[in-house]
Amino acid sequence: MQELIEINLNYLKNSESFFYNSNISKKIKSAINKENLITINWLYTINKTSYINLNINNSINNIFYFNKNLDFKNIIKCKSDLTELIKEFSLKYNKAEYIILENISKIKEIKQFISKFYKAWYKIIIIDNNIKIPSKPEIEIYSADYKTLKNKLENNYNINNSLIFWSAEEIVLVNNKKIKINILNSQKDEILLRDLIEIYSIKNTFLLNHTITFLSLLNNSTTLRELHRNISENIKISLVTLIEYIDFLLNSKLIKRVYSYDFKKKKTIKTKAKYFFSDLWIRNSFNYFSTAKSTATENLIFNELEKNWFKVKSATNWKFDFNFYANKKDFNKLKNTKKIEKLYIHISKAEDKQELKKEINKLNKVPYFPTLSKSWENIDETISRYLIVDSISDLGIKKLQYEEVKIVELEEFLMRK
Repeated sequence: MQELIEINLNYLKNSESFFYNSNISKKIKSAINKENLITINWLYTINKTSYINLNINNSINNIFYFNKNLDFKNIIKCKSDLTELIKEFSLKYNKAEYIILENISKIKEIKQFISKFYKAWYKIIIIDNNIKIPSKPEIEIYSADYKTLKNKLENNYNINNSLIFWSAEEIVLVNNKKIKINILNSQKDEILLRDLIEIYSIKNTFLLNHTITFLSLLNNSTTLRELHRNISENIKISLVTLIEYIDFLLNSKLIKRVYSYDFKKKKTIKTKAKYFFSDLWIRNSFNYFSTAKSTATENLIFNELEKNWFKVKSATNWKFDFNFYANKKDFNKLKNTKKIEKLYIHISKAEDKQELKKEINKLNKVPYFPTLSKSWENIDETISRYLIVDSISDLGIKKLQYEEVKIVELEEFLMRK
């Protein structure tokens, strides 16, 4: 077991990532200071362990780290094996202040182990998409947002690459497109095998692959029955199996489901949903990098809004469907103030000024409902309306703001303050 301890400690010690989100780092540090148990889930291309390495400043000797993926001889099968491993660690390094467990959902009775040890005043960090601990903080980590990464890479990356390869961190600086695609296809296969097929014991991998590919081409809201009917035109799959697969994809963070907010009815509509991929490159790799530019643009904007702490929905106002209604809340407990930012975002389909003006008018007419709260003395609320166009120069626009609607190109929106 000593060899397994050393393998894990060396892996933790040497984990580094150039691409990380500093805001999430602060959130992890704050949670670790306040809680004795937190869980962390992630996007696939992120070096999760490097986040922990960045955010715990103690000596490595005070950390017990175990990653089941490094247990090549399958030594740790159940909670008693893991307990024994911690005892051996303590004999050599003294008692650990932190217990960090990664990819451990297949260890028998792991939840009982976690319950026992965090109640014994250990600080426990679980890095696993498939373990949920009720009432304990769960933090989703993301790669750096577009603005941060663009500033770091300076002239080595551009918006067109983002719509194809975002956020495949490991290959950002690879110039050869063919090599990039080969690397990503290999990573996609590894994700399917390691994080879906093995964990959920999926036998019909062809059906799973077909389902994901269909979702990667989808660019509209749909009900589960509509989705099943459309997929079933080309392949036999039951509605129960489809729902099960989608649940697997949602739990594993491969996709996100987004419902629509109806401004006329003032409520969220949960009968239909859009599906976005947590990594744009994964979406593209499932359809041979043929994702339509408008679909890729929408997915990229969704990902960037999430990275910046917005809660995101698609939206409709009467007969006008626009891409996103997003809001973010910040609280200042000392001043008893709630700061709220709301965004109405539409990706323009206009090919000339006339069509553009119609979109501007429709976006301007979407109502604004002020947030009311009895528990907060002050509410500082702002609302911004963005119409995102492919090229301002091609449309020959003289004004860039019409009433409340700001006209911007995609990169300008992503780089906004």
